[in-house]
Amino acid sequence: MAKAKATAKPKRHTHRFSFHMPLPNGKMHVVESKAIVRQPHRPVKIPVSWEHADKALKNHGCGNSQLCAVSTAIADSEALFDHPVIGITDFYSRTCFIASKVNKFGMVTECYRYLHKDKLADRNDEPGELRKLRDELKSDGDQYVLLYPRFRSDSSKRIGKGKRDGSRSSKTMGEYVPRGGNRRFALAALGHLPGIPAGDK
Repeated sequence: MAKAKATAKPKRHTHRFSFHMPLPNGKMHVVESKAIVRQPHRPVKIPVSWEHADKALKNHGCGNSQLCAVSTAIADSEALFDHPVIGITDFYSRTCFIASKVNKFGMVTECYRYLHKDKLADRNDEPGELRKLRDELKSDGDQYVLLYPRFRSDSSKRIGKGKRDGSRSSKTMGEYVPRGGNRRFALAALGHLPGIPAGDK
């Protein structure tokens, strides 16, 4: 009796958190922690105050995705989330990974991925810009960063895709334009491509 083939497990999406530690000789030692990425269920609105920008400046958070003003604000907004927030965040220009679990060795093992559209990440790349942001927040008040989940649409609702009940696509063969060898065969046999009138090759 033939042995049944083992089905491959679905690949889990992961994110690597990198931590830089200075050594006595002046070099940097990088420790990486790979965390499983979870998808959040609802958006979260994070208030960013001038204190967060000031703390980022004092902690050398300029150009650092984990110590920037928004990452500092996320650590202070733990109560706004419906999942654990342990204070470690990678905040990039379009995405945000918020650590939610560590193992017994202190390595991050789980995080949640959010998307955002604000421009505050770019203002953390230069000390002068980060100082300007702090002054603006102090004079004008808090700004807010909207973090939202990534929703994937159901592929069965897309035009031209087969439904998940096993049925085939409703498209007729005339709606498809062949390529490669099939294209050459259609031109040789029919003189034109299916779905395209002769003379419009």
